[in-house]
Amino acid sequence: MLQKEVKVKILKDSINLLVSKTSPSGGGSGQELTSELDGVLANYHKLCDRFKSKCHTLEVTCVVVRSFCVGKFENYFYMRIKTVFIRQKIVLTSVKKKNLFGGVN
Repeated sequence: MLQKEVKVKILKDSINLLVSKTSPSGGGSGQELTSELDGVLANYHKLCDRFKSKCHTLEVTCVVVRSFCVGKFENYFYMRIKTVFIRQKIVLTSVKKKNLFGGVN
């Protein structure tokens, strides 16, 4: 992220430099300022597009990771429930066998 902050600072400094060069006290004209700022704004828009692209990539990554984690949790809970169900079935079966073969009346 530091790299992006440096790029934004460079853009700000470029704009301030252009304004100081083309301001009436600097001897420049408004037309020079407009053409120079068009170039700076184009670079700014490219930077913004990159940020949007990276943001979209992160959003997609989060969706994939979230669905993966949810799938893992669902699988884990399914296996836990299945294990509990099997244990209960074993206990019930052993109780039934005990009752059939001389267990409690």
